[in-house]
Amino acid sequence: MKPWAMMRRFGQPAAASSSHRYWRILITATDSSTAYAGFTEIELRGSVGGANLLSVQTVGGAASASREVNPSNAAWRATDLSNTSGFLADLPATPFPQWWKYDFGHASHVGSPTADVRQVLIRGSYNVPGASPEDFQLQWSDDNTTWTTVMTVTGQTGWTGASDARTFNVP
Repeated sequence: MKPWAMMRRFGQPAAASSSHRYWRILITATDSSTAYAGFTEIELRGSVGGANLLSVQTVGGAASASREVNPSNAAWRATDLSNTSGFLADLPATPFPQWWKYDFGHASHVGSPTADVRQVLIRGSYNVPGASPEDFQLQWSDDNTTWTTVMTVTGQTGWTGASDARTFNVP
């Protein structure tokens, strides 16, 4: 008998759907930069080793961020499938947390208005490797106001740039 079936048999509720409209990376520390936070590319995958759910977005899609250095480092650049551009935020006097967010229900997104994220791939910052996230949380929201943390990652140091891709499985 499958584990979920056994849980239901003994009166336990089935797991709630984890398909949500908004997903974000909440960066709480960078590898070493005190001026910037960011990454070259991000993939949100619906299954471990699966397809990138962001690969169907239209250019300029529904990515946003708490801060952006300039248009060349805008949030959507982290989904453009290029290792020579990316998202970069300049850090203010009180630098953390900073966030990068994707809205699957935005009008410019092609595909489902919600997503179930089971794996995250992050490529280090191509132009400021030390800006790559050392500590971050993966969070979701259905109203863009209340956020639920599904995964906390810490201690990601030694980023070397865009060729440094790290994959994290969502529990």
